[in-house]
Amino acid sequence: MGKSVTGYRAWLVRWEWSANHARIDNPIIAVLSPQFSDKEVANFVDRFYAATMYTPAEMLTFMREPRLNPYRSTRGTATIIQESGKVIQVPYGGQIICGQNPHIVATQVLDLRSTEEDPGLTWIELPVPTLDFRGRGGVD
Repeated sequence: MGKSVTGYRAWLVRWEWSANHARIDNPIIAVLSPQFSDKEVANFVDRFYAATMYTPAEMLTFMREPRLNPYRSTRGTATIIQESGKVIQVPYGGQIICGQNPHIVATQVLDLRSTEEDPGLTWIELPVPTLDFRGRGGVD
């Protein structure tokens, strides 16, 4: 039997877009240690987006007045289904999003490997959790 090779766990930071006019030729921005917190990744994403998408004047404005920045990073969302069936969305730190079109997405991935095919890496994204509390009983 051949030896099984496994890839790496990491934060994968990449560009995504919704239409070809916003396409980025090299979508992979960075591979970061899985030990980075979502706050550290969000800080990196914010700075990278600003450095690549803002004019120098905008950079200065948003450095002095961060609340004016229209494209601060946000956490993704996870779904919670309460016992009553009500669905709510809560922040999920395993996904960081920043920008409009194109925008940056940072996700935690498994089995990250290099490949000869475009974009040069393959990976498996960690699924966004869904918590379903229906049918688990409750306090009357």
